[in-house]
Amino acid sequence: MAHHGFDKLKFTGQYFRTSMKPLTRLTRVNARCLRLKLLLKPVAERSQLMDQCLSPERIHQAFLTCIFSTQSYLFKDELENLHQEKLLKRHSLLTRLHSFIDSTRILNVGGRLANSPVLYYQRHPVIFHGESPLAKLTVDWAHRIALHGGFQLTYSYAVRRAWIIRGRVLVKAHIRDCFVRTRIRLQKSAQLMGNLPSERVTVSFPFEKTGVDYARPLAIKWTV
Repeated sequence: MAHHGFDKLKFTGQYFRTSMKPLTRLTRVNARCLRLKLLLKPVAERSQLMDQCLSPERIHQAFLTCIFSTQSYLFKDELENLHQEKLLKRHSLLTRLHSFIDSTRILNVGGRLANSPVLYYQRHPVIFHGESPLAKLTVDWAHRIALHGGFQLTYSYAVRRAWIIRGRVLVKAHIRDCFVRTRIRLQKSAQLMGNLPSERVTVSFPFEKTGVDYARPLAIKWTV
């Protein structure tokens, strides 16, 4: 799968921030932008293709376009070193990830799972910078898919989509700022109870004063 038009599409962080809060909206808008190249085709073929709905392949292609532009902006030096087959600098964030560039020019995590039967992007997930807007959109998408769940559930969904550098910190910060999650964590107010009757607070012999609680079931233990 080749990335058509990557050299012409120069997305910045401001592009991802402007009215592109959900990740699904970003990918679908980007997919429609990539369909503009269909205008170069003949009229009959063009009208037929433009009337078709966005396929999952086109949406995935648009997502890869966003990944490529983000990595080109935030990992510029690392990409140049990998293209020239040079070693990464010691302070680079990609040193421990054994990163490599695949056939689609996307930066992926290396490792020892090449012979694993799982999907390719699970063996070698794409790499996101923790400060990139695309990483924040991915965490927001994972939190929505997890139905505003806790840290473990949200983080598991996020790493299925991409490997985010300092992703744990980003997920915890997102959950802490989630309005829905905050409302769920609110503690219900407890009603203050009335004063105890004098029979219960006055010292007396056993069974001198007895009573029955009609507010709830009374458990009785029978003995022989």
